[in-house]
Amino acid sequence: DYFSKAALQLPELSHYFLLAKAQAELKQHNFNQAFSIANTLLESSPAPTPQFALRIKKVLADIAVAEKDNQRIIKTHQALLGNGLSEHEALLFNLATALSNAGEHEKANDVYKRLLIRFPTSPGAKKAEKLKNLAHYNLDLKELEKRFDKLIEKLAFDRVVADVDMLAKQSAEPAQSQLAFMAVK
Repeated sequence: DYFSKAALQLPELSHYFLLAKAQAELKQHNFNQAFSIANTLLESSPAPTPQFALRIKKVLADIAVAEKDNQRIIKTHQALLGNGLSEHEALLFNLATALSNAGEHEKANDVYKRLLIRFPTSPGAKKAEKLKNLAHYNLDLKELEKRFDKLIEKLAFDRVVADVDMLAKQSAEPAQSQLAFMAVK
């Protein structure tokens, strides 16, 4: 195949070609082959650079998601977050969903909260909003402030108003309700 031939022609770049092969196998739904290549790369000698290892781990995480393997999703996604990959909505949503499916609802709720706060206008956050009604989590005042700030940055004023309206309806305390209305005006 092309990647193997390229790796033989340019041995100093063989790791990159093999990673590309793993990604191609993933796209073709050859998950076992993609997993085998990525795992071999991760355990290769000399050890891959931290940046390259992160790219390999991302492929392993993508394989876990494609196979809907909750335990591997949790393991790979937590490793990615712990090794410096910046949070992004798909990573957080997949992790929260896998945690929830694995029965780790409290951890899932914490990740859903991070998603709602950091990426309030994302498709993942919209899904999390729908799930929020089924789960048992609410954002505290500081978390709501961060979420409102992000929404305002995105010029999603309609979302801010809708959130404040919902808060006002849920609030049992008139003072909190009044505060919520004042925040919008």
